[in-house]
Amino acid sequence: MIKTILFDVDGVLINTFEGNRRDYNQTLEGFGKKPLSKKEYVQFYSWPAKKVLAHLLPEKSEKERDRIISEGLLKISPTHYKYDKISPHAKAVLSKLSGRFKLGIVTSRVTPKILKFFRIIDYFDAIVCLPDVKNHKPHPEPIHLALKRLDVRPKEAIYIGDAQSDADAARGAGVKVIIYRNPKVKGDFNITDFREIPRIVEKLNRHK
Repeated sequence: MIKTILFDVDGVLINTFEGNRRDYNQTLEGFGKKPLSKKEYVQFYSWPAKKVLAHLLPEKSEKERDRIISEGLLKISPTHYKYDKISPHAKAVLSKLSGRFKLGIVTSRVTPKILKFFRIIDYFDAIVCLPDVKNHKPHPEPIHLALKRLDVRPKEAIYIGDAQSDADAARGAGVKVIIYRNPKVKGDFNITDFREIPRIVEKLNRHK
């Protein structure tokens, strides 16, 4: 029986494409680098910040890139939240699910501040971000940690993501996965509308 629903943030709960692109472009500008066009940034959108900077600033050491994240990106990012958009019907669905299920976040974002900005952080009983784990998606460790914090078993949870790394992490953790708006990735379920989530969970629980 499904008791817990876990969500990714970027590309799922919130369309952070433009805000994130501006974060990186402001950082690149500081190093005299060419900004990323929308077309160029597409390949990086689902990557965690460490991986993006390793690609964009390969000449910097890992320690230097970590400093750029903590002293740069984390300060820049909130100024660009206004360019982001919460996914259609996401807040209404969270409201419907809250109280009936334990809700959690498993994300490669460095902090959960954007959840506060969009006033949805209070819906979640557990939040796992990039600094909380050693191994990041597609490794199952972030999902394992969320399940531990919520005190549920893998078969009692489902994860909503949008990337292959989300599908791999969920399956590695023994959790069913819903893929949102990405037909290139095969989930246990693929959806284009948040309102499909409660129906899927109810169907799974009827056939437990």
